[in-house]
Amino acid sequence: MNLILITIFILIGFAAVKLLNLTPESFANELTDIFGGKNRALGRRVKNKKSRIGNYLESTMRMLEYMGKRGYFSLCVLAGFLLVMAGILAAVLIDNLFLAPVLAAAGISVPYLYLMAKQREYKEKVRNQLEKAVSLITNAFALHKNVVKAVEEKLDNIEQPVKSMLEGFLIEVTSVDPDVETAIIRMSGAFDDEIFREWCENLVKCYHDRSLEDILSSSRKKFIDLALINSELRSIVEPALAELRLLSGMTAAIIPIVYYLQRDWFNFLMYSAAGKIILAVSSGIMLFANLKATQIARNVTFGELIKKG
Repeated sequence: MNLILITIFILIGFAAVKLLNLTPESFANELTDIFGGKNRALGRRVKNKKSRIGNYLESTMRMLEYMGKRGYFSLCVLAGFLLVMAGILAAVLIDNLFLAPVLAAAGISVPYLYLMAKQREYKEKVRNQLEKAVSLITNAFALHKNVVKAVEEKLDNIEQPVKSMLEGFLIEVTSVDPDVETAIIRMSGAFDDEIFREWCENLVKCYHDRSLEDILSSSRKKFIDLALINSELRSIVEPALAELRLLSGMTAAIIPIVYYLQRDWFNFLMYSAAGKIILAVSSGIMLFANLKATQIARNVTFGELIKKG
C-alpha cells in the first residue's frame, strides 16, 4: 500500500512540474516577484511596503550576485522542493501522516538555513570591509582634506563588494556629475549599515567644513565597539546553541534506543494514533526550537543596540 501511495505521489508531482512547465529558475523568480511586491497585491495593509520574506529574498539574491553564485538560489529552491517531497514520503513510509508537515518543514528549512549562513557570512565580510574602508579613508582625508583623493588613494586596499561601491562613487564624481555631496549621499544607501550611513553624513559635513574631520573617527570607534559586543554575544550564545542541538540529537535517538530496551513503548509510539501524535508534536517543537535558536544566534546591528537603549 505504501509503495502505491509513493508511486502516485511521485507521478502527481512530476505531472504538476511538466504541466506548469516549472524550472528552478522560473520558480525562484516567481517567489521573488510574489514576496518582493512586484505587481502584486500582497502587503495591502502597508501600501508599497515589501514583506519580510520579500526583503529576505531580495537581500539573498543581491548577496549571491556579489558572491558570483546567483545560480545557487535556484538550486536551493529545487533542493527545498525535493526535501519537502522526501519528508512527506518518509512520513508515508512509516505510516505517520501527522509527521508529514513537520518533515516537510524540516526539508524546506535545510536550504533556508544554508542561505541564512551564507548571508551572515556575507554581512560579516561587508561589515569588516566597511570598517576597513572607513578607517583608511578617514586617515587619508585627514591627510589630504579631499574626499575624492582619499578614496582614490585607498581604493586598491579595499576588497569587494565595498570596492565596487567606491569605484561607482569615483566614476560618478569624475565622469557623470561632479557633485561630491550628492554622490556621498547616494553611496550611503549602498549597504544597510547604520554606522556607515552615519559616517557618510559626517563626511558630507567635513566636505563643507574640513575642521570637523574629528567627527569621522567616532564612526570608526563604533565599528570596533560593535565587533567587541558581537564577539561577547557569540561566546554566550554559541555554547547554548550547541547544547540545544546535542539535546535534540539525543531526543531523536530515543526512538531506536526504545526499540531495543522497551519494545512495548516503541510499538506505542510508532503504531498507535496517540503515539504518532506525540512523535509529531515533539518533533515539531524540537524543529521550531532549533530554527528559532538559529535565528536568534546572529550578530546584532548598531540600530538594534540604539533601539534597546
